[in-house]
Amino acid sequence: MKNRLFYLLLSAIISFSANASNLAGKYVHNFYGEISYLELTEENNEIRGEFHDERGSYKIVARIEGERAIGTMDFFERKKHIEIFYMGDILHFVIVDYLTNGQPDYTHPYEIQFVRDDGAIIPNQGGAFEITDENLVVSSGTVNAPYLGFSFDLPTGLEAQNNGTEIILVGEHEPGFVLVFRHDHTTIDDMLAFIKDGYKDEELDIKPTSEVKMIKDSVYAFDIGGTAEGKTANGHGAITLSDNGHGAIILAIVEEKKYHPRHEDYAEVIAKSLHYFEVENHPLAMQWYLDLKAKSLKRAYKAGEIQQGEGLDNVKQTPWINLCPDNTYQMIDPQPNGEKNLSKGNWGVIVHYGIPYLELMRDDGHQSNFALRALGGKLYLEEDRWLVMDGFKCK
Repeated sequence: MKNRLFYLLLSAIISFSANASNLAGKYVHNFYGEISYLELTEENNEIRGEFHDERGSYKIVARIEGERAIGTMDFFERKKHIEIFYMGDILHFVIVDYLTNGQPDYTHPYEIQFVRDDGAIIPNQGGAFEITDENLVVSSGTVNAPYLGFSFDLPTGLEAQNNGTEIILVGEHEPGFVLVFRHDHTTIDDMLAFIKDGYKDEELDIKPTSEVKMIKDSVYAFDIGGTAEGKTANGHGAITLSDNGHGAIILAIVEEKKYHPRHEDYAEVIAKSLHYFEVENHPLAMQWYLDLKAKSLKRAYKAGEIQQGEGLDNVKQTPWINLCPDNTYQMIDPQPNGEKNLSKGNWGVIVHYGIPYLELMRDDGHQSNFALRALGGKLYLEEDRWLVMDGFKCK
């Protein structure tokens, strides 16, 4: 780490993707729940702002030199040398001490990588930290979902709630609900094959009950049936594909006896009004993803168990999850009979109602989400304690 930072700071041949004039904004860094913020403004070729962490707030003054800002940060009663620059979409904030001769000591740099979040709530000094909650309720007009990569017209009589991974539409006097979420299939054939197999999660088991018909270019509609929260349900669905490498799935779901033709209208009005744009990565999801990428997770103990320490003594009896850099994963789950269950698939991080989740999408279509949180620098998946280690090679 130190050698890499030393090279970054001294090398004159590194190319950057953004100019220093683009540094103004709000940024957030979340390392296993330990949150810090950076707030920058620019005027007359000078960057000013504040760095915030759980210990306090520190003022920043820097001058723009080419593609980076170089200056000082007031750190309690002494000053630190800072350098700020972009590499790709990541803002690098480097802090170093001064030598006795007044020159920066580049041999011991400290780097924090930030992601831009201009909606971040910057805490007051001494106040509690809080990540922007993307929870959004829309009662009329357009529903905008930047983390899903689309917007659409809200049908009359419904209200939309965006929790970050899906949009739920309900009406005060309307039975059932409409569910809108993103898919990442890139071809019509893949998209249709996916939806014909149906959709299943912890609360829904829905399949098409009619032919999947094209109603508009790259928009297909169908009747649906199955169960919702254990009750028999039916309704109408639609699936779409954009030129941006993703699309939307719309499911208007209602108890079987309460179905009305307007449920067909809801799904198709939304599908036909969709406007697509490039998906924005949620800053909190991006930070957790960067922290977990190429790591191996081993469960130390389950919630409620007597804690026997967190060493590797029971490695043969506890599950492992290998999170590979190519977004694939392996999960090894030893069984009491000595056998091992091995599952494979793709992994990612999503944010749901402001909470980050590790998402495991098994090759057979099963999906599991584990809430990510940190207490005292320790990682928890749901309520279970997991160790984080350098990643083992996925085979």
